[in-house]
Amino acid sequence: PILNTMFGASSQFGRQAVAAIAAFVPVFVNTLRGLRQTRPVQRDLFRATAATGGQTFRLLTLPVALPYLLTGIRVAASLAVISALVAEYFGGPADGIGTAIATYAKSGRAALAWAFVGGGIVIGLVFFLVTSLLERVVSRRLGAGRPPA
Repeated sequence: PILNTMFGASSQFGRQAVAAIAAFVPVFVNTLRGLRQTRPVQRDLFRATAATGGQTFRLLTLPVALPYLLTGIRVAASLAVISALVAEYFGGPADGIGTAIATYAKSGRAALAWAFVGGGIVIGLVFFLVTSLLERVVSRRLGAGRPPA
């Protein structure tokens, strides 16, 4: 509601900002955790073979962190949809799903309100499934999660 008030109820920016802020947190936390998952013995092996910092990152740290990053993206995709709907629900663009839910719920047309809730759920599931497929494809293609031999 604060962002909608600041930028105007008809502006898309408030909803986009809420979705971006909500999506940032799981991506950041999971990526940070993934970057810390390399074991000291693996880093020592790279140092012993005179690998540069860039080589260590590209060949060890990034492949180990990639599954965590992709998990964060998968969680963030659904969370962004939910956040955008909630932002619309509390006053957003007139053509949004969240606004339709609020309008139909207030006017006593509960069946239509629940239909839009179901539509929002389907959109969230589609985003989740697409990012799950992306995660699977990237993990198989790059062999993510396997430390180098």
